[in-house]
Amino acid sequence: MTRPAFLALALLGPALAAAPPSTQLSGIRHEYQQLNNCGPVTTGRAMSYWGSTQTQAQIAPRLKDDAFDKNVNFSELKPYAEAQGYFVHQGVNGTLPLLKSLIASGYPVVVETWFVTGSDGGMNHDRLLSGYDDSKGTFRAYDSYLGPKLSLKYAELDRLWRGYNRSYMVVVPKSKAGNLKSI
Repeated sequence: MTRPAFLALALLGPALAAAPPSTQLSGIRHEYQQLNNCGPVTTGRAMSYWGSTQTQAQIAPRLKDDAFDKNVNFSELKPYAEAQGYFVHQGVNGTLPLLKSLIASGYPVVVETWFVTGSDGGMNHDRLLSGYDDSKGTFRAYDSYLGPKLSLKYAELDRLWRGYNRSYMVVVPKSKAGNLKSI
């Protein structure tokens, strides 16, 4: 383990140790994506946890040049959510314990993962993590393509996530930014 990674884990240790063995957040609105809209849908769902009613029909046109734009990345999603009045933490090199700590603290987490789609290989895909269960070794995710009750084994999520530098994004009302920063 590198010295910076060790120091980061040492600094995060007390906060991460507090996560219970399972947690499931509720109150997130599910929406299935239309073509290439996983980023707008997933951001809309993250905002829905805090009361937003925006859908991909409202979000996607503001983020995509045209309907054939295949990827709206975190660097585009973050300013959009901030313009809606949210505080957004965008990070890389996340860890499974960090994801669990964020969820246990009441924050759904957007992760960018690989998505395998049969004959065409695969593509990047955003998912909203809303829970976990240590006894099953799984995260619970809202997936705009596969549905609102996707269960991903810890190792499987990590395998799909690491290709995107374990990037993650947390969207919260500005009034909760201090609490989020403390994690």
